Amino acid sequence: MSNQLRPPRIVDVGARFGVHPSLRCYENIAEFHLIEPDPDEVARLAELYKAAEHIQVHSLALSDQPGQLMLKLRRHRALSSFYDFNAPLFDDMGYMSREIECVREVTVKVDTLDDMFADRPIDVLKLDTEGAEYDILRGAADQLRQHILILRCEVTFSDVFPGRPRFGDIDRLVCENGFQLLNLDYDGRGVARSPFSTAQRFGQLLSTDATWIRSDAQLFDSISADTPRQILVMAHYLFCNHATDVAVWLLAQGIERCLTGIAPHRETELGIAIRHDMAKLIKNLSYVPGNRHVELMEIYEKAFDDKFPPIYEYYHHFPL
Repeated sequence: MSNQLRPPRIVDVGARFGVHPSLRCYENIAEFHLIEPDPDEVARLAELYKAAEHIQVHSLALSDQPGQLMLKLRRHRALSSFYDFNAPLFDDMGYMSREIECVREVTVKVDTLDDMFADRPIDVLKLDTEGAEYDILRGAADQLRQHILILRCEVTFSDVFPGRPRFGDIDRLVCENGFQLLNLDYDGRGVARSPFSTAQRFGQLLSTDATWIRSDAQLFDSISADTPRQILVMAHYLFCNHATDVAVWLLAQGIERCLTGIAPHRETELGIAIRHDMAKLIKNLSYVPGNRHVELMEIYEKAFDDKFPPIYEYYHHFPL
């Protein structure tokens, strides 16, 4: 059974600079699809990953229908977009006015996620497409409703792209398809309006990344043979992206509610990764007063039907 566990399928749309830091935990255990419309960046990524059989680079853009679109290449290439920035807003804030200038336009092929990945379920989707995120999600209706487990998506809170959907619109669309908001990748630092602030929190929030996960009801109300794998895919992301408490809760729910259990998958690449995630957390908690690591050891043992070693033998079983 364990040898038949399908590797996670990760789709990174707007993949400039390569595999996103939040997804690198999957780098040796997943199938990656990097989608990028800028032809120069596509060539660079193709060269960068030419020896990586598990990483495919795709030269195209995505939207809610196939066709062609005009891509505006900006002075700051990471800000390239199909849509115009709100230049007066940026000028007024004294923020990146030069960087958002369009230096060239290119026509690019456009497809939808549902067409591109028909019969290939996506597990994790990351979007960073400078205003096109909502349209891409509309073109991924089937994947969003049936398959995607984790969505990381750039969102705006101000009129960065005039007339384009903002965080509230994307949140509504995603939650209507069975997701719940996990968090915002925001540490209190926005666009400063004057120099008079503390170093920790300042400015106005224009945009950030938001992460949604498949809702509890969607995951557990109709348990299938694939549910244990889905739990492992989600838990690995959560362990590696500052949500260890949610990861442990998810695994505990899996123990309680999945009839097939997750223990049979403990020797798969994904199962081994999760065991290392949990072991690292147990080790870190062992230094914290309260002995909560003992409780976590019990969850580990129930999840994987395997005795956790004594802490002093940790590095013998979980080498660096």
